[in-house]
Amino acid sequence: MKKLDDNGMKRLVLDLRNNSGGFLEQAAEIANMFIATRDTLVYTMGKHNNTNEVFLAKPSKGREDFPLIILLNRGSASASEIVAGAVQDLDRGLIVGETSFGKGACAATIWTKGWICFRVSIARYYTPSGRLIQRPFEDGNTRQYYAELYEQNRETIIDSLNEFRPKFKTRKEGQFMGEAVLRPMNYTLGVNLQKRHKN
Repeated sequence: MKKLDDNGMKRLVLDLRNNSGGFLEQAAEIANMFIATRDTLVYTMGKHNNTNEVFLAKPSKGREDFPLIILLNRGSASASEIVAGAVQDLDRGLIVGETSFGKGACAATIWTKGWICFRVSIARYYTPSGRLIQRPFEDGNTRQYYAELYEQNRETIIDSLNEFRPKFKTRKEGQFMGEAVLRPMNYTLGVNLQKRHKN
């Protein structure tokens, strides 16, 4: 951020397209860079209490003095959805692009003798408003799970399911459909982002 400031940054477009994710803790740290209030950035819930965790923003680490846009597409997953989810739920910026991948599972690494390890899903993560981003995977059909990403009418199919989804609201009461994926909110091209940011 310092380098961007030194180069005269006035607004930021964060491109998370095809970002397949990373570590939960790092995603929370990145989200915190854009949140200057003591709000929940993301939280996890699992079957056992020791997998439940809340990540709170530290106001001293966040900045809200510039407009922010995040670009997403169907390849944006996991950690990138955590960052975008916090920004969207807390009305910090605009989300633009396609519906994201929908990976909301947290994994732990279990090591065995012989330096063999397993990655095991232990919890799910939720955005500040309580949205679960994980796409349904109950039937265990991995091929179908990934094939859905490449269907040409994917956005139309997602739109058709809106009436069955719970509704969530951002802090400023912007409404969107919850669960399964992270979606850009309705927006108007050509909006004055500088003016929107100041209001």
